[in-house]
Amino acid sequence: MSGRGVLLILALLLLGASAIFFGRAWLLAQNTPAPQPVAVAPKPVVTLVLVAKSDIPVGTFLREDMLGWQAWPNDTMDPNYMVQGQVDPRSQAPYDTKTLVGTVARLPIAAGQPITNARIVRPGEQGFLAAALKPGMRAITVGVSEISGVAGLVFPGDRVDLLLTHEVPNSAGQSGEKRHASETVLENIRVLAIDQSLSHQVDAKQNAGPAVVGKSATIEVNPKQAEMVAVAGTLGALSLSLRSLASPDGGTTITDIRDVPDPDRGTTFTLDTDVSRVLAVAPPRPVATRGNVQRSIEVIRGGKVEQSLVN
Repeated sequence: MSGRGVLLILALLLLGASAIFFGRAWLLAQNTPAPQPVAVAPKPVVTLVLVAKSDIPVGTFLREDMLGWQAWPNDTMDPNYMVQGQVDPRSQAPYDTKTLVGTVARLPIAAGQPITNARIVRPGEQGFLAAALKPGMRAITVGVSEISGVAGLVFPGDRVDLLLTHEVPNSAGQSGEKRHASETVLENIRVLAIDQSLSHQVDAKQNAGPAVVGKSATIEVNPKQAEMVAVAGTLGALSLSLRSLASPDGGTTITDIRDVPDPDRGTTFTLDTDVSRVLAVAPPRPVATRGNVQRSIEVIRGGKVEQSLVN
């Protein structure tokens, strides 16, 4: 066999081997399963739930800055939670921080704990006033007017002093003379309600309108002070004196009902002679006796009072 024939045979063998190799590789590629994409775990679905931003003790009037929305996983969702976008079955309005302003904590609510209807009580609902009272305290109502009620600018949650203005006998014990005095009966009293309104006026539109003048104010006192208020109402006219909510030492506003001090008994009073210079310098009038009636004339000169008897 010639050299050309040998080369031809070698070329054919090489082509056959190549065909077998590539054919086998093609068959293996057809039988190998395609790589599957790596499964990505789905993100948990979260919902915004209304929670307390700080600890809220029992009896606290809720404010908007005490509440906030927090993401909550659906797998731990309780049907009693207040979910953003859902409607409150009691008020028939969507849940919102503003709609809960003025409600009172019936139970303690920890920071981060969801707000539920079982933990709060709304104005007008049964047990609202009892929930707003500090333990051991009482609620009593006093009559007020536009003048004695600070022109209708006292609202539930404010702190006031209770003043009593009444007639007192003069130092000479003359029953015919009327003397007047005003004294502070109680200090630092918390107002619970004006008339039958137990909520705050915090909306700017409401504040822009005219103030509603109440005819009664319900205040928080202890049992002994409740007796004092009841007696004071029979002695004369009662008035409210509005106090600042800030601490006397310039601290922040009190937000925890447990830190609110109990009312104190007043220590100051003012007589009519402290107000009127005329009464302060006027001598006692003579007492008229039967059969000897005397009249007098008073002449005021330069702040001095001169009295002359007339037969």
